[in-house]
Amino acid sequence: MSYSNRFSGAITITPPLSYEQFKAAPKTSDAHLGTVEKRVETATGWVTTIVADAIVGPDEPCSGHNVEDDLRALVAYVDALPEYHALAGHIEVEWDQGFGDPPSRYVVRGGRVVEVKAQIVWPDGDATRCSCYRSPFDHKYECPQAVVTQGGVDYPIGKQYLDRDGTRWSFWGESTTGTTGEPMVRLFPFNDADEPDLLSTVVDEYGPLTAVDPLPDEELF
Repeated sequence: MSYSNRFSGAITITPPLSYEQFKAAPKTSDAHLGTVEKRVETATGWVTTIVADAIVGPDEPCSGHNVEDDLRALVAYVDALPEYHALAGHIEVEWDQGFGDPPSRYVVRGGRVVEVKAQIVWPDGDATRCSCYRSPFDHKYECPQAVVTQGGVDYPIGKQYLDRDGTRWSFWGESTTGTTGEPMVRLFPFNDADEPDLLSTVVDEYGPLTAVDPLPDEELF
C-alpha cells in the first residue's frame, strides 16, 4: 500500500558542494542533493557550473520510506569531506492522514539526523500532551507521555524494571484478553517459553518496581 506523505523545506549546505563533490555523493532514492547553477568569473570569461547547496526531500508526495536513511547517508558524506560545510534548516513531513501522526521535522544536531515531532498546545496552555495521544503504547518509547500508572506509581515504558529479587522486567504492550488494555510486562531477557504477565499482578507480588535504564541494543516491547 502506498502512502502520500508530503515533504518540504531543506537542509542547507554552506559553502555548497562542488560539482565534483555532488557527483561523488551517495546514490539515494528519496532524499537527495538539491543543485543550482552558479556563474563564476575566470580569466577567460564567465563560466556556469553546478553546485549542491541543500539536501531536500522527495519532490512529489510519496511514501518516502527511505528518507531518514538517505538523510543519514548524505549528512555523513558531507561531514566526512575535508572542507567544513555547515548544515542548517530542516525537512518537514506532513504524514498521510492514514497514519494519524502530527507533522515531523528532520534536523541535524551534532552531526546526527534527528526526527522532531510536532506537539499540540491545548487551550489551557498544556503543551506536554503529545498530539498522537491514544494510549501510552502508541508513542515512541522515549516520549514523555509513554507512561502507565500502577498503584500510584508512574512507570515510563521506555525503562526496564527490577523487582525485589533483582529480576528484570520489560514492558510488553497491552492485554488483548480478559482485562483488555491493561499493561503487560515480560521477564528480561526474553524467553519464548515465558508468557507476559499483567503489570498489576507483578506489582501485587513484588511491590513497586525499581526503574533502570534498558540494556543497550535490545527490543523494548
